[in-house]
Amino acid sequence: MISFDRNEEYYSMRHVLSSLVRTNIPERAGLLKDPAFPLVVRLGSSKSGSTLFSQVLGESGVVGHPTNVSALFPSSAVLGTIVSELLTNRRYRNYGEFDSLYAGAQFQSVSGKTSGAGAPAEFWEFWLKFFSFPEVPIGPQDWSATADFAGFSREIRAIINVISKPFLLKGHHLSHYLEVFSNNVENCVFIHAVRDPLEVILSTERARVVRYGDPDRFFGWKPLQYGLLEGLPRLIQIAGQYYWNERAIEESAAQLGNRYLRVSYESLCASPYDFVENVRSKLSEFSAIPLAEQTGQLPQTFEPRKSDEVARRTASSALSYWTERFGPANVVSGDTG
Repeated sequence: MISFDRNEEYYSMRHVLSSLVRTNIPERAGLLKDPAFPLVVRLGSSKSGSTLFSQVLGESGVVGHPTNVSALFPSSAVLGTIVSELLTNRRYRNYGEFDSLYAGAQFQSVSGKTSGAGAPAEFWEFWLKFFSFPEVPIGPQDWSATADFAGFSREIRAIINVISKPFLLKGHHLSHYLEVFSNNVENCVFIHAVRDPLEVILSTERARVVRYGDPDRFFGWKPLQYGLLEGLPRLIQIAGQYYWNERAIEESAAQLGNRYLRVSYESLCASPYDFVENVRSKLSEFSAIPLAEQTGQLPQTFEPRKSDEVARRTASSALSYWTERFGPANVVSGDTG
């Protein structure tokens, strides 16, 4: 069981490591040429299957993602990526020195945390090198005024050139900044992962307890309209969090054009191989050379969690609080091409 008690000694040692590697590695290593593959930003609400999404796509071999190893190097994500590749990618297997680290995906996580050297990591500190994310979102133009899009793009370019495949990042925190972000980051594909709204709401309620031991403590990303949520009953507040964050994404989808793909957690669970092929097809449109075929071993299906009907009716009532006042969020559980 993963503990969410912060290990200060771990973070102290990480800080020492990070402070030792502040160098211009991309320039020195010749990694700043235009990459052949896109950046992939995964959009959507917390608790909509984002970690399984990363695990399945990473295990398929079609994309790369931040790992628990690369996350040790927030000040030099490129160096972290190189170290991670050497330790966890069988392409670099040498005399079996690191065979114990080559474990395949476990397809398990607790509140976004995974176990394993090559398992997906949040990479939050990497984002904070280039952008600030206030607890409650601000206007897009105010946000972009302090954003370092050039530095972000430079490091992403180098990472993609290291892994030689599309690079997947979670982007829950971009919901209210999508248009300005997409206008300033080239060759970026946005994949919006949706899930049955009632299950997202109920799973978020459970996550509050798992992460904080307190069902009334806010979990996940606050929407721009957070002021409307304050002081409301717990489940209505969670439903509002879901409603406004998803609505922000849907309102930006048209501006993203063919760089936007919506996929569902339910389709991933029903047929992981078809799910990966759907994503692979979209990414191929933005790749200068053919993408790798699926190589990893995936389960034929996953069993999605389904809450009992009493809980679902309660969640439905909470969501109706918002849809009846502000209209539908236009979120559907289905895939788009």
